[in-house]
Amino acid sequence: MNTKVKKILAGVSAAALLFGCTACGKAAAASATSAQSAAGTVSAAAVSSTDDMFTDRDYEVGYSDYTAITLSDGGVTGTGGGYNVSGSVVTITQAGTYLLTGTLTNGQIVVAVNDADKVQLVLDNVSVTCEGSAAVYVKTADKVFITMAEGSSNTLASSGDYVQTDDNTVDGAIFSKSDLTLNGNGTLNITSETGHGVVSKDDLKITSGTYDITAAKQGLSGKDSVRIADGTFTITSQKDGIHSENSDDASKGFVYIAGGTFTISAQQDGISASSTLTILDGTFDITTGGGSANAEVKSGDSQFGGMGGGDMGGGHNPFGSSSDSSDSSTDSSADSGASASASSADSLSSAVVPDATSSATTNTNGRPQMPSNSDGTMPTPPSNSDGTAPTMPGNSDSSSDSSGSSGSSGNSGTAPTMPDGSSMPTMPSDGTAADGSAASSSTDSVSTKGLKSATATVITGGTFTIDSADDGVHTNGTMDIAGGTFTIATGDDGMHADTSLLIEGGSIDITTCYEGIESAAITVSGGTVSVVSSDDGFNASLGKSASQGNGMSGDSSTLVITGGEITVDADGDGLDSNGTITVSGGTVYVEGPTNSGNGALDFGSTGTISGGTLIAVGSTGMDVNFGTDSTQGSILYDLDSVQQAGTAVTLTDASGSVLASYTPQKEFQSVVVSAAGIEKGGTYTLTVGTATYSIEMTDIIYGTGNEMGGGMGGGSMGGGDMGGGRGGFPGGKTTTGGSADSSSSSDSSTSGN
Repeated sequence: MNTKVKKILAGVSAAALLFGCTACGKAAAASATSAQSAAGTVSAAAVSSTDDMFTDRDYEVGYSDYTAITLSDGGVTGTGGGYNVSGSVVTITQAGTYLLTGTLTNGQIVVAVNDADKVQLVLDNVSVTCEGSAAVYVKTADKVFITMAEGSSNTLASSGDYVQTDDNTVDGAIFSKSDLTLNGNGTLNITSETGHGVVSKDDLKITSGTYDITAAKQGLSGKDSVRIADGTFTITSQKDGIHSENSDDASKGFVYIAGGTFTISAQQDGISASSTLTILDGTFDITTGGGSANAEVKSGDSQFGGMGGGDMGGGHNPFGSSSDSSDSSTDSSADSGASASASSADSLSSAVVPDATSSATTNTNGRPQMPSNSDGTMPTPPSNSDGTAPTMPGNSDSSSDSSGSSGSSGNSGTAPTMPDGSSMPTMPSDGTAADGSAASSSTDSVSTKGLKSATATVITGGTFTIDSADDGVHTNGTMDIAGGTFTIATGDDGMHADTSLLIEGGSIDITTCYEGIESAAITVSGGTVSVVSSDDGFNASLGKSASQGNGMSGDSSTLVITGGEITVDADGDGLDSNGTITVSGGTVYVEGPTNSGNGALDFGSTGTISGGTLIAVGSTGMDVNFGTDSTQGSILYDLDSVQQAGTAVTLTDASGSVLASYTPQKEFQSVVVSAAGIEKGGTYTLTVGTATYSIEMTDIIYGTGNEMGGGMGGGSMGGGDMGGGRGGFPGGKTTTGGSADSSSSSDSSTSGN
């Protein structure tokens, strides 16, 4: 693509200059270079950018009128001026383009020019390792461009602990105090044994090139921003793969990616931004925290509704704090060089399922099982001999004798008083528990999310394969998914946004998660979403900030579906909102829980449907139907027995036209069907397997579901419209052609389900 004219470089003497960096290389007397610049011409056309994120020069990989420098442990030689040599330390002192070749086994390239100057370093098969500091250290400049020559393979590495020689905290193999752009048509291998791969204390931009980065901390780090137009990246990091954080300016600290190919294996977050994360396109293969198989097990997917996503919610706080525990030693540190402080940890107070060695009985799926009698019935609560329930222990106000002895065992008197503050036990100050064991703390947790932002995430395209121990895609603010193809396996939420989450396009396949889609306000207007979750598939919840007291009423959270295609396989609630569920379009198939502690649908206040097609199947214990404010008919039908996986569900109208049909891949006993054409006064046939049921719609809603509502899912023990009870289906129901379990008997039933 680009042609280079190389000139054989004549050896010259270096001028004497004592440079203060002794961390790598050996300072020595040298003579100033004085030679004519090599004549170099490059045929390259600038790539114009229509995006404000990049300038034309950010894309420019050509170079001409350069000064050539040959690196060697035996002595650095070159032509032209604008640089000084002290031992194995080369310092660029003037603006311009410098073509570097050769090797320094323990040396350094330093850029120290005027604040208004720009410098381009062209690497042509360069290898520089610096012990105790950065291989390339930009001290002062307006902007520096590091360009890989076409076809070249280059290595920049730092080894050992960093030794600070000035007021800057140098902690990367490439460290820049100024704006930094990387580009080119070659390869750059970057290694940092104890620090970051690439650090810019201003903007870090990458427009082209191939990068292989291995770092003990972050792979790519830009304080003001990280902007990537294109390139191929393989990043292995012990902290974040790509990180931007600015604690001084809320408008900065963003990550912007227009394209590229990324393979990221990070022990913490894959890509993290302290403000916004924007991705337009690209191919991403991201593994964090060892992947979903390494995640902490959540306990919210038990029989009793998961209790997920808020107060009493799922054993975890789904709304991670705005400051995660990702390392910020580079990005949030003061420029003065004071040691940086790490951000506070995610609020992950995740409860753990009892160990397999525990005495608690567990189901085959590993979840705790409620105690039962040998015949499968629930055990009887303890009672007094007269059949009355025992009273909780109390103080002996009315039953103590004059000697102060207590009366009957707590059946009278006031409740015991908790110790006052002066007598409450205090945790040891050394962080150990009272028994001497180490006390656990959520601050010990680290953030291991795939994609993370503090204020907003916008994704319009790209292909994403994410295997994360924590959330797959997370923001403490708003999220907009307008396009892209996602395959996500995560130990927590597939996609989580504290404020709002909009899905208007793309294809999202969440194959493993605790909860699939979670936010205070969820809207799906387009795209395809598939969720397999151990707790709720969709969970709309305000989180702990919206405590509901006894949890029997909803909050203002919303789940709105206006379009798209949604498929949910949930062990907890299928579609769950602590507030409202509103469906006006789209196609929704929900395979809810097989236990009776959750429901395929669950809402804290109201659920309405006015359009679209929905079939939701699950257990009967917590099933609910949409409310009477709906304008499209909805049918809830509880079957006589559990149906096996693969049993088809079909609803037809009086003319035999199919209104909705779906074949669940797990067992079920409750069916909710809503589709266009279901109207008050109509007659419909529900076919489940070989059994058929005739349904007369005397109202817009047929069957109201469990009187306790949707159970305790989704936070604040929320969910359930508390309405309706189970009996008195309008129009009754009749069974023909065999029972719902496809037995050969023919019976009729008007019993309320």
